[in-house]
Amino acid sequence: MKLLSLDPGIRWFGFAVLEVKANTLSCLTAGIINASHIKYNTTDRIVKIFTKLESLVEEHTPVVIASEDLFLKCARNIKPMKVLSMLAGIIHLLSGLYGVTLYTYTVSRLRSLAFGVATCDKADAREYIIKMGLISEDYFIKRSGNPIYDITDAIAVGLACFEDRNIEIKHVKRFKESQYIF
Repeated sequence: MKLLSLDPGIRWFGFAVLEVKANTLSCLTAGIINASHIKYNTTDRIVKIFTKLESLVEEHTPVVIASEDLFLKCARNIKPMKVLSMLAGIIHLLSGLYGVTLYTYTVSRLRSLAFGVATCDKADAREYIIKMGLISEDYFIKRSGNPIYDITDAIAVGLACFEDRNIEIKHVKRFKESQYIF
């Protein structure tokens, strides 16, 4: 099963294309859609994000899109709700246009599924993903900062989806740093 796994954000949008074949997990590509340099223009950011997501779907032909549920992120703050609604809209549009099944997960649900603990924080998730061999610790040292967590968050969403769909993973194919996209 191949899936496009998403950690949505209007400035940095994390993604990973994960595949399980013969019980072996592979990360085909992972990265950040960086729209942070586009100042004060939400429309241009949305277009950039949609265009990149569309190219990922066309190139990798996933059967599932898995995404973090956006609405609980900003339940107490109305201002980002508008932008996150737009991001949710493009994810749903992409799913519908390409006939790809969409699953969404709340943060606590995806952490519980992926790591066995709903209270797992970003650093714990990063360490777990490093131990799995999906990302090297050296890579984190080279690229410190928030955007790198968007990659591990996207991978976590994918791991949660595999667990939720009862896709068994016995082996992990090591990920090459050249497969990252920034």
